[in-house]
Amino acid sequence: LAQQQANQERDQAKQAESQALQQKEMALDTLNLMTYNLTSELLKLTGTKPIVARFWQANDENVDKIYALDPKTPKAQRDQAVNLGKRGAVWWLLDNPQAALASYEKALELYQQLAKVNPEDKQAQQDLSLAYQQLSTSYQKLGDLQRQAGNVQAALGNYEKKLELSKQEAAADPKDKELQRNLFTSYETVGEAQQQLGHAREAVANYETA
Repeated sequence: LAQQQANQERDQAKQAESQALQQKEMALDTLNLMTYNLTSELLKLTGTKPIVARFWQANDENVDKIYALDPKTPKAQRDQAVNLGKRGAVWWLLDNPQAALASYEKALELYQQLAKVNPEDKQAQQDLSLAYQQLSTSYQKLGDLQRQAGNVQAALGNYEKKLELSKQEAAADPKDKELQRNLFTSYETVGEAQQQLGHAREAVANYETA
């Protein structure tokens, strides 16, 4: 009788877990539909950006709450990282580069964890490469915007962050010519900003490294 009761409780727990997972997936599907598909359509209309931004912020927080309920399985982590990548793209559309960077940084952390746990997993390595690219491009874009606005010091900070990412990528695969080229470009961009700020010695050092 004790064994039967234990088996019954185990089956009930599995069923409850399955139902909770289905409910979570349904909630995420609904929120993702509203958050991404609807957002992209609304942004095509003139004057909707402030409304979309408020609506997006609420949905963004709800998605985080749903993921907080999920176990830290590789699938759950990858799903969350993919979601964060999408969020980054939308934050750029909403003229909020800082929020975009925060999303890309979180995504990169998750992809790094997955790639470390599964070094032989090609998908994990491809995901990690894409995450580096997204974040690196965002640092470059934000730096360019700040530089155009005359805030060269802030731009330099973002160019230096991009340089650190480029170093990590190039060190991971020294034979990849494109990664080496990206590293060269990053050193050069940092040098240009330093030269503009009058930091001649630091600029020369980065030009020489490039």
